[in-house]
Amino acid sequence: MPKWNDKGIILKSEKHGEKGVILTVFTEQHGRHLGWQYMSSKKKVFFQPGDIVSLTWNARLSEQLGVFNFESGKSTIGQIIGDFFRLSVLSSFCSLINVMLPERQNCHNFFQVCKKFLNVLSDENVSNNKIPKKYLEWEISLLAEVGISLNFKQCVLTGSRDNLKYVSPKSGCAVSEEYSGEYQKQLIALPNCLGGKKLLNDSEYYDLIGGFKLTNYFFKKFFHSIDYNYINNPLVARTELIKNLELKFFK
Repeated sequence: MPKWNDKGIILKSEKHGEKGVILTVFTEQHGRHLGWQYMSSKKKVFFQPGDIVSLTWNARLSEQLGVFNFESGKSTIGQIIGDFFRLSVLSSFCSLINVMLPERQNCHNFFQVCKKFLNVLSDENVSNNKIPKKYLEWEISLLAEVGISLNFKQCVLTGSRDNLKYVSPKSGCAVSEEYSGEYQKQLIALPNCLGGKKLLNDSEYYDLIGGFKLTNYFFKKFFHSIDYNYINNPLVARTELIKNLELKFFK
């Protein structure tokens, strides 16, 4: 009977029958993993998406759904419950991991990246103004994990780290202003928040939106390369996050 202990981040919870839920958990050593949890009325604590937990999984056969049991956990939602913007960041975070990472494939290093980001997101000493950039950096790490490596630190043509203004949609690498040439109209603007020469439209808000548009291009490129017909809209939570970003700046 296969059984293991691990740490994980709750991604999704779906009611299954009268007394159980099927949970999707991103685990440190076993990747994105599904399992059933018995929901007893005697339990006082139920973990939610974004929570970091210690757990056990067991099944009669390794290919079966299996059962989760949780030993302890740290609530993320409980620490940000009054902040609609951080809640929308958390929703997008969980949704993207759930639809993009392959099931049961070890992603140990990326798990550490995710855990670190959740600690930042739930830290009240971190200003809300810093969260969007931290989140964009996390998105770039997620894209790298699924094979789309973006490099905004130096010009792909010259190796120069100066005057970076564009990104090649083909390679995902930065291009300096001097070498954009005849291909300029095909390039994507590189916002200052991700290493670009200056703020897009001289505005922090539009610069951040430029960052979201940039990573969004590569998310769509990823989804177009894979059969995701069973998902209605894999970016719906992320779209809601962008709406809340506007509210954050213009409320």
